[in-house]
Amino acid sequence: MMEDKKDKTSSWILRQAAWASLWALILFMPARSFAMTRPADLVTEPGKEEQEKVKAKFGEGFRVLETDHFRVISDTSVRYHTVAAGLLEQFHQLARPRFFKQDMKMVDCHLINGGRDYENLMRKKGFSHHGSANGIYDSLTRSLYARRYFPDGRQSGVGTLFHEVVHAMIDADFGKNQPPLWFHEGFASLFEVGRVLRGQWVYGNPNPWRETPFRAAFEKGRIPGLKTFLETPNSDFDTDGEQRNLLYNTGRSLFLYLLRSHGETRLAEFVRRFRDGEPPHSALSAATGLGLPEIEKRWHSSIRRLNFGGDYLNRGKGPDAPRILEEGTRKHPGYGNLRLSLAIEYLNRGNYPKAILHALGALEDSHLIFRQQAHCVAAAALMTTDPNASFRHLLKSVSFQPWNDEILGRDYELMAFMLEKIGRNSKAARIRSDLEKMRELDRRR
Repeated sequence: MMEDKKDKTSSWILRQAAWASLWALILFMPARSFAMTRPADLVTEPGKEEQEKVKAKFGEGFRVLETDHFRVISDTSVRYHTVAAGLLEQFHQLARPRFFKQDMKMVDCHLINGGRDYENLMRKKGFSHHGSANGIYDSLTRSLYARRYFPDGRQSGVGTLFHEVVHAMIDADFGKNQPPLWFHEGFASLFEVGRVLRGQWVYGNPNPWRETPFRAAFEKGRIPGLKTFLETPNSDFDTDGEQRNLLYNTGRSLFLYLLRSHGETRLAEFVRRFRDGEPPHSALSAATGLGLPEIEKRWHSSIRRLNFGGDYLNRGKGPDAPRILEEGTRKHPGYGNLRLSLAIEYLNRGNYPKAILHALGALEDSHLIFRQQAHCVAAAALMTTDPNASFRHLLKSVSFQPWNDEILGRDYELMAFMLEKIGRNSKAARIRSDLEKMRELDRRR
């Protein structure tokens, strides 16, 4: 019994020492942990006259914000509207020079909050056949339309905006010689599961909701061969939703293979050669150094290695989530977005060692787009055993918030709690105040 008491006392002393050493970390806590350009810094608000014109045309709840390349009209919250507009501009700055030569004229973006309101606008504009989609780009008017929510409450995030803006970039770069739809949609879809993180563009992931039907079609041998796909006529995209989605997903998987297996430079070379008039078959071979049969073989291997991971992430919900996500992680250990979902499951179940294991594993993936969440999960799981490490993760977590279209919140709350625990009440109050200001802007329409 004496040994047990001594062990408990030693453990208590070590925990108190760890909390006390947090003082040193707090003393050097930067006033701002992100010095790079934030999305909001790229946004301007036109004057009252312009705002009144927008309200008269679209409704009282609408306003307009502008960047160098986008005029964003929206009835979403003030915070979401501002962040989305800034992210569009930053995405354009980061992505366009990698693949395209021509700059893009200003694009009108219509970001509609309500699901029914979006569908009503689609009917009014003559796009009723796109009413169920996340968004569209109309090349004739250089206008982008996207929804924030579906009628059932599901969200549509900034990935939709990136997808549609890529269409505008392609339009500007290819000019009168527009590429076929298999290129337009396949390439644009590559950017859906990408994010601007602290001023850096991060992408190269499967898209979970696309991968489950795509995996089923692939395993049934229903996806077109490479040569056939590269010759797909635009009319094939006018078919039923299932077949059209199969073509989207096939194209996306091909471009994901090129990016992940050959690198961005080779992918950009393929885009350049194709834009300059080279047939897609020879452009692919020249960019990769491989013949079409070998490309097809490696592409199919890439589908099993990368895209199937997205299927596990898509299905990893509900009471069976841990089993599905564990199986997926065993087969796709380098897929950070998948490992993060598993870490969240373990955190919610109180299994902190496994939550830490998978959160840190997720952060090792350079393609992880939810780095803020991963740092927050690691911080929550480490808080009682290693406060210093926990606080360092929280500092990293909140540094991503200006680029996040969602407010995570828990990282701010945990940071305030830890500051209060060591008596830094004024700093804690400032953290809570910053969080409340963000939430207020997210409520304001």
